[in-house]
Amino acid sequence: MASTNAKNSTQPFSSKQQDTHGISDSTFHEENNQMVIAIAERTKVREEQYSEGGFFRANPGHLINDYELLKYLSRGGYGTVWLAKRTQTDIYSAMKISKSSIGYEEYSKREIEILKKIQTPTSHPNIVKLLDSFYMEGDNVKHMVMVFEVLGPTLESVIFSSGQKIHLEVVKSITRQLLEAINYIHNLNLVHMDIKPANVMLAINENDIKHLASNQDLTCNRYSIDVTNPNAIIVAKLADFGLAFYTDEKLPSHPTSSCFFRAPEQFLTTKYDTALDMWSFGCLIHEMIAASNLFACKKYRSVPNHNSCHFMLMDHLFGPIKRADFQDGLRREFSQQFDRDGHMVVPYLNEFLPNFYKTAVHNGMKEEEAEEYSNFLHLFFKYNRAERITAGEALQHAFLLPNRVKRLDKNGQEETAAVPVLDLKNPETNNEEEFDRVFQFHNADKN
Repeated sequence: MASTNAKNSTQPFSSKQQDTHGISDSTFHEENNQMVIAIAERTKVREEQYSEGGFFRANPGHLINDYELLKYLSRGGYGTVWLAKRTQTDIYSAMKISKSSIGYEEYSKREIEILKKIQTPTSHPNIVKLLDSFYMEGDNVKHMVMVFEVLGPTLESVIFSSGQKIHLEVVKSITRQLLEAINYIHNLNLVHMDIKPANVMLAINENDIKHLASNQDLTCNRYSIDVTNPNAIIVAKLADFGLAFYTDEKLPSHPTSSCFFRAPEQFLTTKYDTALDMWSFGCLIHEMIAASNLFACKKYRSVPNHNSCHFMLMDHLFGPIKRADFQDGLRREFSQQFDRDGHMVVPYLNEFLPNFYKTAVHNGMKEEEAEEYSNFLHLFFKYNRAERITAGEALQHAFLLPNRVKRLDKNGQEETAAVPVLDLKNPETNNEEEFDRVFQFHNADKN
């Protein structure tokens, strides 16, 4: 457990990036046109976890280097997150303090290295920005500290706990933004490995950040976010690169991602590449539309083997799992689970699961748009990695064209703007100004 007097700790990894604008993993409800986030009990650190889990013990007002801790926000398997303020500049930030275990230190160091690399020379607007990082030592233990821009709620909280239905136009906007981020890292041969709604954060404005800092109510936080408004400027950011790896790395083993979002090759083979992120992202899109897990494995507790439960659901939704698609790097323990035709033998599912089309119609899409959505989403769930859609290809799909802004191109044909890359220093930027800028950019490209 680190000393509470860490003001003189060293900063071997200190970033020189300018401070800009956190994390709250909580429960939502709407109140007076605001999202009111009740701080979940599971995000709090119990007394015994400080010693057993290696969490850093601190209180508001504690100084770490030139940062003052203002407010405890949340915790995860990695450590704790605090709202902090730099004493010299009064700039707010979110400080992620790892557990003292050597394993967590290594994951943090790896995430720092990756984030520094991918945000050089500039950071992507839809990837969380690392502002600073350093060691903090005391009482014979060491914690890694990562300082981030302050962000708002997780997409997971919005989907499952807000009481708000995400408007389809907002779903499309978030999808496009995250695809831009995924396309960016995939072009660097980087696999995120853990894409899920809990690792997507929504940006908040300066007033919300100031309110977060001044709010004395320790039971909830309030944000000016309305995902039901089709014209809302919602900025999404991909976060948590602790499991990320480069496709050419020789790693002794790969940690497994959350089972709800795990691609079939992660179960069956030792061969991973950027395609696994696309499977995970397809699951995320489904959750935004349906507000439920695509692979609800916990529901089928009668299936004795957890892997078999996933294979059963995959088989039901996407057809037989063929050995030929997983022959490269097939794990030995699965080699005998295929029949003479090369199809995996799975438990029988004695119920009907709605397909993507019916799920879309049930959630308010018109038939034509539901068909387009279904065709789009199926591209994420190809068993063969080479056939699975890429982020760049997904960005060109007709389903993602927004319905709200339609113009004519130079040939008189109707054209729809791509999602604008927003300036996150000003997330309230006017819609029309942003879309005008995008059209000018695309027209300049064509000429």
